[in-house]
Amino acid sequence: EDCVIPAHKYILVARSQYFRALLSSGMLGSQENNKLCPFSNRSKLECDSDCYCKNSEIVHVKLSNISNHNVFWVFLEYIYCGHVKIEPELAMELFAAAYFFNCTHLAELAQEQIATNVNTFNVCKLFVISKMYQARLLETSCKEYICQHYKAVKKTAYYVKHMESEDKAVLGDLFKRHKQRIKEGKLAK
Repeated sequence: EDCVIPAHKYILVARSQYFRALLSSGMLGSQENNKLCPFSNRSKLECDSDCYCKNSEIVHVKLSNISNHNVFWVFLEYIYCGHVKIEPELAMELFAAAYFFNCTHLAELAQEQIATNVNTFNVCKLFVISKMYQARLLETSCKEYICQHYKAVKKTAYYVKHMESEDKAVLGDLFKRHKQRIKEGKLAK
Protein backbone atom coordinates (compact mmCIF):
# COMPACT_ATOMS: atom_id res chain seq x y z
CA GLU A 1 0.00 0.00 0.00
CA ASP A 2 1.36 3.40 -0.98
CA CYS A 3 1.50 5.95 1.79
CA VAL A 4 2.68 9.54 1.61
CA ILE A 5 3.58 10.95 5.01
CA PRO A 6 4.26 14.69 5.24
CA ALA A 7 7.08 15.84 7.49
CA HIS A 8 9.10 19.00 8.04
CA LYS A 9 12.56 18.67 6.59
CA TYR A 10 14.22 20.79 9.26
CA ILE A 11 12.76 18.73 12.10
CA LEU A 12 13.92 15.52 10.44
CA VAL A 13 17.38 16.97 9.85
CA ALA A 14 17.63 18.29 13.42
CA ARG A 15 16.44 15.12 15.15
CA SER A 16 17.73 12.26 12.95
CA GLN A 17 21.28 11.53 11.82
CA TYR A 18 19.88 9.38 9.00
CA PHE A 19 17.71 12.14 7.58
CA ARG A 20 20.40 14.75 8.19
CA ALA A 21 22.73 12.75 5.98
CA LEU A 22 20.05 11.99 3.40
CA LEU A 23 18.51 15.43 3.08
CA SER A 24 21.58 17.61 3.57
CA SER A 25 24.20 15.80 1.55
CA GLY A 26 22.67 15.84 -1.91
CA MET A 27 22.76 12.04 -1.90
CA LEU A 28 19.04 11.95 -2.60
CA GLY A 29 19.61 13.01 -6.18
CA SER A 30 21.93 10.12 -6.90
CA GLN A 31 19.47 7.43 -5.83
CA GLU A 32 17.85 5.52 -8.66
CA ASN A 33 14.29 6.70 -9.48
CA ASN A 34 14.69 9.87 -7.42
CA LYS A 35 14.53 13.37 -8.80
CA LEU A 36 16.36 15.91 -6.74
CA CYS A 37 14.34 19.02 -5.96
CA PRO A 38 15.48 22.11 -4.13
CA PHE A 39 14.79 21.58 -0.45
CA SER A 40 12.29 23.70 1.38
CA ASN A 41 11.35 23.60 5.04
CA ARG A 42 8.71 20.98 4.26
CA SER A 43 9.46 17.54 2.84
CA LYS A 44 7.18 14.63 2.14
CA LEU A 45 8.32 11.13 2.89
CA GLU A 46 6.83 8.42 0.76
CA CYS A 47 6.67 4.80 1.87
CA ASP A 48 6.57 1.82 -0.47
CA SER A 49 6.05 3.54 -3.77
CA ASP A 50 8.11 5.12 -6.51
CA CYS A 51 9.66 8.47 -5.78
CA TYR A 52 8.58 11.53 -7.67
CA CYS A 53 8.42 15.28 -7.30
CA LYS A 54 5.25 17.28 -7.87
CA ASN A 55 6.92 20.65 -7.51
CA SER A 56 10.16 22.20 -6.42
CA GLU A 57 8.96 22.73 -2.84
CA ILE A 58 8.65 19.04 -1.96
CA VAL A 59 11.09 16.14 -1.98
CA HIS A 60 9.86 12.56 -1.87
CA VAL A 61 11.97 9.82 -0.39
CA LYS A 62 11.27 6.13 -0.89
CA LEU A 63 11.42 4.22 2.38
CA SER A 64 11.01 0.68 1.12
CA ASN A 65 12.62 -0.82 4.24
CA ILE A 66 9.48 -0.02 6.28
CA SER A 67 6.56 -2.19 5.23
CA ASN A 68 4.12 -0.91 7.86
CA HIS A 69 3.40 2.81 7.56
CA ASN A 70 2.05 2.83 11.15
CA VAL A 71 5.60 2.14 12.30
CA PHE A 72 6.82 5.23 10.48
CA TRP A 73 4.04 7.32 12.03
CA VAL A 74 5.23 6.22 15.49
CA PHE A 75 8.82 6.98 14.47
CA LEU A 76 7.76 10.47 13.36
CA GLU A 77 5.87 11.03 16.60
CA TYR A 78 9.09 10.24 18.45
CA ILE A 79 11.10 12.56 16.17
CA TYR A 80 8.65 15.42 16.75
CA CYS A 81 7.91 14.89 20.47
CA GLY A 82 10.94 13.11 21.89
CA HIS A 83 8.76 10.42 23.47
CA VAL A 84 6.20 7.90 22.29
CA LYS A 85 3.91 5.16 23.57
CA ILE A 86 4.95 1.93 21.88
CA GLU A 87 2.22 -0.61 21.25
CA PRO A 88 3.45 -4.20 21.77
CA GLU A 89 2.39 -5.27 18.27
CA LEU A 90 4.59 -2.56 16.68
CA ALA A 91 7.57 -2.85 19.02
CA MET A 92 9.66 -5.26 16.95
CA GLU A 93 9.17 -3.40 13.67
CA LEU A 94 9.78 -0.09 15.44
CA PHE A 95 12.99 -1.46 16.91
CA ALA A 96 14.18 -2.45 13.42
CA ALA A 97 13.23 0.98 12.04
CA ALA A 98 14.96 2.79 14.92
CA TYR A 99 18.06 0.68 14.34
CA PHE A 100 17.97 1.43 10.60
CA PHE A 101 17.49 5.17 11.18
CA ASN A 102 20.22 5.18 13.86
CA CYS A 103 17.83 6.42 16.53
CA THR A 104 19.43 4.88 19.62
CA HIS A 105 17.03 6.10 22.30
CA LEU A 106 13.95 4.96 20.37
CA ALA A 107 15.61 1.57 19.79
CA GLU A 108 16.14 1.29 23.56
CA LEU A 109 12.49 2.17 24.24
CA ALA A 110 11.39 -0.47 21.74
CA GLN A 111 13.71 -3.03 23.36
CA GLU A 112 12.14 -2.32 26.74
CA GLN A 113 8.66 -2.92 25.29
CA ILE A 114 9.78 -6.12 23.57
CA ALA A 115 11.40 -7.34 26.81
CA THR A 116 8.07 -7.06 28.64
CA ASN A 117 6.63 -9.61 26.23
CA VAL A 118 9.38 -12.24 26.35
CA ASN A 119 8.01 -15.74 26.82
CA THR A 120 9.12 -19.34 26.49
CA PHE A 121 8.21 -19.53 22.81
CA ASN A 122 9.79 -16.29 21.57
CA VAL A 123 12.80 -15.86 23.87
CA CYS A 124 15.28 -17.76 21.68
CA LYS A 125 14.33 -15.91 18.52
CA LEU A 126 14.51 -12.60 20.38
CA PHE A 127 17.88 -13.58 21.80
CA VAL A 128 19.24 -14.28 18.31
CA ILE A 129 17.84 -10.95 17.09
CA SER A 130 19.35 -9.14 20.07
CA LYS A 131 22.78 -10.54 19.20
CA MET A 132 22.36 -9.61 15.52
CA TYR A 133 21.42 -5.99 16.31
CA GLN A 134 23.68 -5.67 19.38
CA ALA A 135 20.57 -4.89 21.44
CA ARG A 136 22.06 -5.18 24.92
CA LEU A 137 18.87 -4.47 26.89
CA LEU A 138 16.93 -7.14 25.02
CA GLU A 139 19.84 -9.58 25.17
CA THR A 140 20.08 -9.25 28.94
CA SER A 141 16.32 -9.76 29.35
CA CYS A 142 16.44 -12.85 27.15
CA LYS A 143 19.41 -14.34 29.00
CA GLU A 144 17.72 -13.82 32.34
CA TYR A 145 14.50 -15.38 31.07
CA ILE A 146 16.35 -18.36 29.61
CA CYS A 147 18.15 -18.96 32.92
CA GLN A 148 14.96 -18.75 34.93
CA HIS A 149 12.93 -20.95 32.55
CA TYR A 150 15.66 -23.12 31.03
CA LYS A 151 13.85 -26.46 31.29
CA ALA A 152 10.87 -25.17 29.31
CA VAL A 153 12.92 -23.08 26.85
CA LYS A 154 15.25 -25.93 25.86
CA LYS A 155 12.23 -27.96 24.71
CA THR A 156 11.07 -25.37 22.18
CA ALA A 157 11.60 -26.03 18.48
CA TYR A 158 13.51 -22.76 17.97
CA TYR A 159 15.94 -23.61 20.76
CA VAL A 160 16.57 -27.10 19.38
CA LYS A 161 17.06 -25.79 15.84
CA HIS A 162 19.07 -22.62 16.49
CA MET A 163 20.62 -22.58 19.93
CA GLU A 164 21.18 -26.05 21.31
CA SER A 165 24.64 -26.42 19.79
CA GLU A 166 25.71 -22.96 20.97
CA ASP A 167 24.10 -22.72 24.38
CA LYS A 168 27.19 -23.53 26.43
CA ALA A 169 29.29 -20.96 24.61
CA VAL A 170 26.57 -18.32 24.52
CA LEU A 171 24.93 -18.87 27.88
CA GLY A 172 27.62 -20.62 29.91
CA ASP A 173 28.89 -17.64 31.88
CA LEU A 174 25.32 -16.52 32.55
CA PHE A 175 24.43 -19.92 33.99
CA LYS A 176 27.50 -19.72 36.23
CA ARG A 177 26.49 -16.28 37.51
CA HIS A 178 22.87 -17.39 37.95
CA LYS A 179 23.94 -20.46 39.98
CA GLN A 180 26.27 -18.27 42.05
CA ARG A 181 23.40 -15.88 42.85
CA ILE A 182 21.21 -18.82 43.87
CA LYS A 183 23.97 -20.10 46.18
CA GLU A 184 24.50 -16.64 47.64
CA GLY A 185 20.76 -16.27 48.15
CA LYS A 186 20.56 -19.62 49.94
CA LEU A 187 23.56 -18.75 52.11
CA ALA A 188 22.02 -15.40 53.03
CA LYS A 189 18.83 -17.10 54.23
